[in-house]
Amino acid sequence: MKWLIIEKDKALGQALCHLLIPLGIFGIVTETPEKAKEIWQRGGFSGAIIDWDSHELQAEQLIGEFKSLPSEGKSVFIAHTASNTANHIVKIHNQGFSGIIEKPFDLQKISLALQSLVEKINANGSEKRNHLRIFPDPDDMMRVFFKTSAKGPLLAGKVINISMGGMAMEILQPLKKAGSLSKNTLLFKLEVIVDSHSLVIPSIITLNKGKFLAVKFKQLNFQNKGHLARYIYKRISKTAGSLDLAAGTAG
Repeated sequence: MKWLIIEKDKALGQALCHLLIPLGIFGIVTETPEKAKEIWQRGGFSGAIIDWDSHELQAEQLIGEFKSLPSEGKSVFIAHTASNTANHIVKIHNQGFSGIIEKPFDLQKISLALQSLVEKINANGSEKRNHLRIFPDPDDMMRVFFKTSAKGPLLAGKVINISMGGMAMEILQPLKKAGSLSKNTLLFKLEVIVDSHSLVIPSIITLNKGKFLAVKFKQLNFQNKGHLARYIYKRISKTAGSLDLAAGTAG
């Protein structure tokens, strides 16, 4: 899924994009109503987050124009606003918004609010959440380290692709030294290096093909989720740039 993020504060818009990545949504940030209309008309968007409180962004007018354009399906609109009074919320819903996220901006609160909204939206429609899987930049040399038991040898691998749900890797040591790498094996203290950050993630093997493994992340804490989401967003933005889709997402 792809959403348009319309925020006067570019850094805040990018923070929203990072929070959408774990929900399987890639966000594109723009800071003006003119650019928002231009990007939306290219198609392919299933939703938008709009700063309702900014007079410059003309949220009410924008949503009307977006709705008048041809669409592949029902689009979702979320208002970002500082007011949560009953009258204000009713007005926003009457304008066609599916929900609100409240200011001031708090990463954890907004993350939970977006997750709740997207889950409700998906439950009422045909959209299914798919993890956004990326191939690391070869220059990053993304490595993973793990054990299959507390006393087992430390194994190293090269990350082939990664998402918020898991990754594929190539084992770098000779397989005879690796021990048991069968399906459903719990990896002891799997550590993956993402943009110089060490992420320790409980994981389990889901597929074994010789020196190639697929693993599923059992749980990501909030900090690790943030580091990985920012990296995935950066990689998608970089590759999408050639298609002129990532306008305003640099950084």
